[in-house]
Order: sequence, then structure tokens, then C-alpha cells
Amino acid sequence: MQLPETTTAPHKVQQKRLGKPGIWFHILSAFFGIYFIYLFAPLLGPTATFIGFDTILAFYLFSLFNGKIRYLFLLHPLFVFVSSFLFGMPYDQIGSSYTYLFNVNKFIDPDTLVINTPLLIATFITNLWSMGRGGVYLGTLYIILFPRYLFDEVPAIVNYYSLSTFTMLYATIGVTAGIMLGSIRKELLLVIALYTTVAPTFLEINSSLHRYGLMVLGLWLFIEGYMGFLHFFSVKRKIILLMTIVTGLALVFVSKPALLLSMALFMILERFSANQLPFISKLFVKSKRHYQILLLLAGLVLFQLTGQLVGPGEYTKGASQGGAGGQFLGIANLPAIGIILRLLYAALSPFPWLGFDQWDIYGYNGLFLVLHLFSSLLAIWMLMSLIRRLPAIVNDDDEIRVLAMFGISLLLSLTFSAIGFHVYLAPALPFLSVVLLRRRTRTPWHHAAGFVIFLEVLAQISRFAK
Repeated sequence: MQLPETTTAPHKVQQKRLGKPGIWFHILSAFFGIYFIYLFAPLLGPTATFIGFDTILAFYLFSLFNGKIRYLFLLHPLFVFVSSFLFGMPYDQIGSSYTYLFNVNKFIDPDTLVINTPLLIATFITNLWSMGRGGVYLGTLYIILFPRYLFDEVPAIVNYYSLSTFTMLYATIGVTAGIMLGSIRKELLLVIALYTTVAPTFLEINSSLHRYGLMVLGLWLFIEGYMGFLHFFSVKRKIILLMTIVTGLALVFVSKPALLLSMALFMILERFSANQLPFISKLFVKSKRHYQILLLLAGLVLFQLTGQLVGPGEYTKGASQGGAGGQFLGIANLPAIGIILRLLYAALSPFPWLGFDQWDIYGYNGLFLVLHLFSSLLAIWMLMSLIRRLPAIVNDDDEIRVLAMFGISLLLSLTFSAIGFHVYLAPALPFLSVVLLRRRTRTPWHHAAGFVIFLEVLAQISRFAK
């Protein structure tokens, strides 16, 4: 990998004033549209209310961009509505939904819907470095609570509508902040926004309640603030960017604190790839190829060990025992080599797909298995592009380089996570997806497809050989 000589090239995004006048019209239009639906929610009922919220947010995102690809936003409410009728079991019984609902009820009076704030804060502080904050799960609290405030009777499927609506809301906040800050050009914002809303990965993970939406928003705000902070702006803008970074870090901390390790790694990798770590960067550039590989492997092992030493206990246990590692669990826990297996497991799981029999994880909704196939293909495509095109990515467009480094750092959190969960890969993919924009930074898609087919055949042969 050849590092660029300098990063002093001017920022390719035209700097814009905060609060660009044009965007306020779209913001106010969306606000009044949502408020109108909110007022008439009792008459509309749960389904029409949340699909209405979803539709307005979809049109808001659509209105902020140009080009035909933006029409994909409008598929989100349609998909949510259609897919909601295909579940073969109550939505509150799929995956971890029961756990989230049970724990939310610990902090909320079911009759008055008043939150027991002292208990919630005490539980949160007591488990400050815990993966689940002792069952607080802030990322699901309001998703479950909001429908209960609107309606007396809340069917289980309404939690799916609410989760999907908040998915669109997160993207709305991320895009709006990005446009106002001017730190990421719209072409890349559009790709990230589409991936977090209508890409197969994020449609698939909504097949059951989860707490990752707030975390992804935190990651999004952090990288927007960070990328803006890299360039020369006024003191006022620097303060606003710093506030954005802190907000992003706070949202990640209350959602999944172990990812702060990946974010710290990102800042090191980004400065390293930008040739801004004087001694280390110089040493790497002047080293021979095989020494460069050894240095990278040593860094990976050091990060893996650090994560397992200082990460929350649940992550350490999950890294060594949890997930779907099966007979390859020992390999998955090896330094450096294990991350490759972990990435494959996370990209493909649940796997294999012929003779699929884990329908309960999708609530017996076959549409989500189809989404998973495409999500896995996209994930493998990105991973192969990283491996085969890394020098081109590092030397490419400065914004793509930074976003790719961020995605790589988030991928490496799998070294101290449980094995075999597709959702653990999801936070990295929106930021990695930008490498697919350029032919020089992506591998041909049919190479990824061929690799996935090869693994499926291999899995079936292994199954019949037993």
C-alpha cells in the first residue's frame, strides 16, 4: 500500500453557510406534514399514521437530492407496508423483541406511560460500560414508547412501523446535518442515506426490534463533524463541528460503548493513511512490501488484544464463546487470521441458504431472506474491493479515503464481538459503500457473486458429507 505524499489539497466540497436557505423550506414542509398526521392520528389509526410519517420523511429525503437514484427513497414506505403483512408470527416475538419490550416495561408505568427517570438513570450509571446498560436499551425505548403515546391499543406490528419510521428519521437528521455543515458532498451523502434506509442490509435488520439506529446516527454525526474539522473553517464553524463530533460520540457511547475503540482506531488510521503520523508513516512508506504487511498485522493484533482487554465483559465473552462460530470457533479467536473468518460469518450469516431452516429469525417472512441474499452479496463485494483495491482507495478522493478508513475501523470491532451476526456488520457498510462509486476502487461485482456461490456449494458439500 502506497501512502499519499500529502493531504494539503483543497477540500473538494464547496463550503456553504450553515442553514442554507433552500433547505429550510423542505424542513418546514416536512415538519408541518408530520404535525398534521400527528393531529389526526386517532382518526387515521396506527398503520396509516406511521406509514404517513414514513412517506413524508421519504419525500423529504427525495427533495434534497438530484438524479433518478433518489427515487429509491420512495420505496421505503411501500416496502414497510407490504412486508408487514408477510410475517408469520407476532412481531414482538421475533428475535430480541421480547427482551427489549420486557426491559422497557421495567422503566415505564403501563397505565400512565410515565418514565421512572430515577430508576432509569441509576440503572444506566450503574452499568456505564455495559453493552446493554443493564437492560436500559435507550435505542429502543422511544421506538416502543411513541406508539403507546399515540394510541390506546398498539398491535405488535406497529412496533415494526415505528422502528422503520425512526430509521427514516435518523437518515433525515444525518442528511440535514451533512448539508448544513457542508463537510461531505451530496454525492456521498446520498449513497450513505440510501444505504441506511433502502439498502437490503438495513431493511433486513428491521425484521426484528433492534437498538442500532441511534448508534448509526451517532457514527454518522461523528464522521460529518470529523471530516469538516479536517479542513480550514472559521472559529464559529469549528465550534459547531466540535459539538457535532461530541454529539456523535455521546450517541455511540449510550448505544454501544465498545465502538469508541474503533473510532479511536479510525483517527489513527486516517492520520496514518493521510501521511500525517510523521515517524510511523515515514517508516511504513520506506519499508519493503513484506515488512509493510507485518506492520499492518501487528497493528491489527494490538487492536484486537486491546479491545478484548478494555472492552465490556459481554464483548469479551461474545468474542470467545458467542454467536454461530461452530466448529471454527477456535480459528475465529486467533489473532489476525480470526478477523477474516469473523468477517465472512458476519457477511453471510445466517448461512447456508439452500435448505434454509431458520425462518423464526425473520418471523417466517420469506421476503427478508431474499433481502439477506442481496445484503450478503453487497457486503462481500465491499470486502473484496477493500482487499483488492486498498492502495487505490487510500490514494483516491480524499473524502472516499476518510469514509473507507472509518468503515474499516468499524469492521474491526468484530474482533471483539460475538460471531456470526449480520447486524454487527451493518454499521460499517454505509460508509464503506462509497468505494463502489468508482471503478478503480471496486472489484467487479460478479467476482463477489462467484465467491458467494462457491461458498454455498462448499457448504452444501460439507452438509452432505457429514
